[in-house]
Amino acid sequence: MPPHPQITNRLLGEGPYGKLPCGSTDAELYTVVANDTLSSIAKFFNSGICDIASYNNITNPDLIQLDQKLIVPAQCAQTPDNTSCIKAVVAAPTNNTCVKGVSVNPPAYFVIPNDTLLLIANNFDITLDALEGANAQITNFDNISVGQQINVPVCQGCSCTNTQHTIVSGDTFSALATQAGITIGQIEAANPNQVPEALQIGQVINVPQCQCVA
Repeated sequence: MPPHPQITNRLLGEGPYGKLPCGSTDAELYTVVANDTLSSIAKFFNSGICDIASYNNITNPDLIQLDQKLIVPAQCAQTPDNTSCIKAVVAAPTNNTCVKGVSVNPPAYFVIPNDTLLLIANNFDITLDALEGANAQITNFDNISVGQQINVPVCQGCSCTNTQHTIVSGDTFSALATQAGITIGQIEAANPNQVPEALQIGQVINVPQCQCVA
């Protein structure tokens, strides 16, 4: 394993909370740094997102804190658990062909890791056909890359302005979007290139306020 500046100690066998999950016999004491996610930490240590979350009593794997101390079960001998703690998001069927405003000009969204065009469409609560129709410049809809600009079809008469919000414990883009009465896509577009799982407590983000006029 390559060295990492935030690895502070190593525990062999059992960790302080008892037997390690996923067949691990090597627990690393790790300090969270900026832009860390449980996914990136799990990948570095050959661990599982949910193995780390469960062992550290983390109820929301989308949110970890800067300088938080984690006990990471490393080098899993069994299949790492990357799914059991992740809430499945199932988009409701929609016939919407446009988004009720975005707070950036031009109206666009920038691809982040693990995005697909279908996921982006779901997050904006529009049909995949509508999103593809607004992006004729894309030659292969199954091959989009991180940082790529995706055009967002905005409904006529709809617009948004940004307000600022400071992240606190328990905040997620999904929860904030629900509170503001907007979609996840609208809040993601207002914070380009921000990976939702990398939100940090104390971080200031944009939360759109949107309205449509007849």
